[in-house]
Amino acid sequence: MKLSASVRIVGVSIVASVMGLASCGYGFFPEASFPLATGCRIPKWFQLPPGSTNTGMSVRMDAYLGEFVFTLSDRNGKKVATVTAGRRGRYPTELTDQAGHRVSYEIAYVGSAVEALAIEYRAGSVPSFCTVDDPSILKSLGL
Repeated sequence: MKLSASVRIVGVSIVASVMGLASCGYGFFPEASFPLATGCRIPKWFQLPPGSTNTGMSVRMDAYLGEFVFTLSDRNGKKVATVTAGRRGRYPTELTDQAGHRVSYEIAYVGSAVEALAIEYRAGSVPSFCTVDDPSILKSLGL
C-alpha cells in the first residue's frame, strides 16, 4: 500500500515533533515534584505576603536537570511566587538519619541564599522535601 505525499509529510512532522519534545523535554517536564512537608520551614528566598503565615502557604519543588523551580501558593492554591534555584551536582547526597532511614539531600541556591533540602521517601506517604537547619547535617553536606 502506497502512502500519499501528504500522509508521509504529516507522519514525518509528528515524529519530528515528538523527537524534539523528547530531546528538550526537561524544560517542560520535571524529573520529580515534591511538596514541602508539614511543619517544615519555607525556603529563605521567599517573602511571605503581609499577614500570611507558614501554615497558610504551601511550596512545591519541581526538580529539573541542573535546577529546581519552587512555587509558593496560598491556602486557596493561588500561585504567589515562583523561584528558580540552581542545583549543586547532578545527584543527591544520601545520608542515614538517627532512625536508620535513608534520606537524600539536595543543595539549592538562589544568589547567595543556599538551602539544604532533605528529600524523604516514607512508606505509605508521598515523597516530600524539608529545609534543613541541623548543623551536623549541614556540616556533612559541606555547608
